[in-house]
Amino acid sequence: MTVAYGSIDHNEECENEEKQVEICARDFLFYRNETMPQTGPEMDKFCRENKSKETCLGTHSKKCLAHSANQAIIELLRSMSKQNRAICANKNGRRLYTKLAHCMNKKGTSGLCYERFREQIHGIHQYSQDEKIPVICW
Repeated sequence: MTVAYGSIDHNEECENEEKQVEICARDFLFYRNETMPQTGPEMDKFCRENKSKETCLGTHSKKCLAHSANQAIIELLRSMSKQNRAICANKNGRRLYTKLAHCMNKKGTSGLCYERFREQIHGIHQYSQDEKIPVICW
């Protein structure tokens, strides 16, 4: 059974959001090949965007995913949100993060981590169920 919102079928609405939600997830959960924020204004933007992406993921998850999948996403979001609050809402956290970002940007480490994770996820189907969690949590 599907739930209708106005004239748009709920499943169709969820499918239409998938591309944007994938972008939210990618940008919220992973550091990509972009530079990390190193200045106050860059940190402000980083924190605003992360909050927006957290909302995007949480709303879509609640509306479109089965209960068990939603619970897993909510737990992941809770963890990431806590980490982001520790960085964004704390002056010392912001200072330490920008210091770390300066080093990672210089060495290009964030992109390497993302690429390694992406490669492992693409091949995850080849692992047994017991091996999948360690691969994801690497």
